[in-house]
This record gives sequence, C-alpha cells and structure tokens, in this order.
Amino acid sequence: MREDLRRRVTDLGARDVRVLNGYGFTEMHGPSMECSEMGGFHLPKPARYFFEILDPKTLDPLPEGQAGLVVMTHLDRRGTCLLRYLVGDICTLSSQPCPACGGWEPRFSSIPYRIGNIVKVKGTLINVSALFDVLSGIQGIEEYEIILTQTNPTDPFSEDVVLIKTTCPQDAFSSVSAKIREAVRRNQEVTPEVEWVPLEHFADRQINYKFKRFKDERVRSQQTVSA
Repeated sequence: MREDLRRRVTDLGARDVRVLNGYGFTEMHGPSMECSEMGGFHLPKPARYFFEILDPKTLDPLPEGQAGLVVMTHLDRRGTCLLRYLVGDICTLSSQPCPACGGWEPRFSSIPYRIGNIVKVKGTLINVSALFDVLSGIQGIEEYEIILTQTNPTDPFSEDVVLIKTTCPQDAFSSVSAKIREAVRRNQEVTPEVEWVPLEHFADRQINYKFKRFKDERVRSQQTVSA
C-alpha cells in the first residue's frame, strides 16, 4: 500500500515522498506515529500512559523487544481511567532512543496485529494479518480473499484447507498462483490452494463499507468468523 501511494503521488508531481503510518485505539485518544517509514510508532504523550508487553499465555511482563500483548494504564486522565487494559494487539515496545530522530519517548517497534487474527490450521498457528501483508506484496494480484475450509466441508474431522481466491489477468494466473503458494509457505509454513475468480466475485463483499478478506468456514468452528 505504501508503494502504491508513493507511486500515485509521484505520478502527480510530488518529490521526496514519505508515507508514514500511525497506530492507535479509542482508549488511547490519539495515535502513535512514525517519524520515518517502518521506524516504529512514537507515543504522542508519554506522561499520560504506561504501557506493558505481556506474555499472551501467562500475562507475565516480557523483556523489552519481545512481542506480546499490549497493555495500557492511564497515568493522567479524567473520567474513565483504565488500569492494565488489554488492548487486544500483539506488538513490541522499545525505550531506546529512536535511531531516526533521536526521540527519547517509548515507541512501538514492530507492526502490531490483532490477537484475534491468530488461527490454527493443521496444527499450525496462522497469523492472518501477516497473510494480508504477504498477499498485498505480490505483484499481479488485483484482489484476494482468504478462506479456511476443509477437504470435506460436511465432515468436522476432515483436513483443514487454506483457500486463497484471487483475481489477476488470466494469462498470468499460473505464475501468480505459484508466487502465492511459495510466499505463504515460507511465511506461515502452510501451502494454500489458489483459485482464480473474476473481479466481479468481490463486488458483493462490501459489508458496512469494510472489505471482508478472511472467512473461517470450517464446520467445527462454532460460528463463521470474518475479518
């Protein structure tokens, strides 16, 4: 997405384009922002919050630099104050000076992802957010959808299947599908099945203006999950 935005504004005549991302949530009341691309997210008001990174299983504090649950405590707030609030994201935190700007405030030092986006497939934990990043980086893909299903959709004990439906130029599907299988296998240790669909397939996938790219349709799931 960064490269696509950069290319578009460059085509319009912009120079020295930087695309900076932010990370925040409602309870934080203001996003943390990058000072350089992929350089981490600086806290806007460090004196107002205390952040911890906890082990997802034990809830014990983790050493700096290890990925875990993001936990926030309000230090200076009126009204609704939160104590050790579990945000629901996995991230890392750094207190070292920023190598890009020299800022001293703590910063989130990795790309956060939702803990609810971790699913188990064939005994392997799959990070759906990471899959989004992998597929978005493959040239030729115009749109895609990730579906968890089974070899026998009516048998709860049949083998799990990661199915990726994608649209791309039909004459490029062979090479694109090969790239998808290899990239997903390297990133998540699961080899997906890939199916070509026309772009019209995604026309009705808009729900509340937010595109749903992930569905868990396995019959043993208590309910269909989409994200």
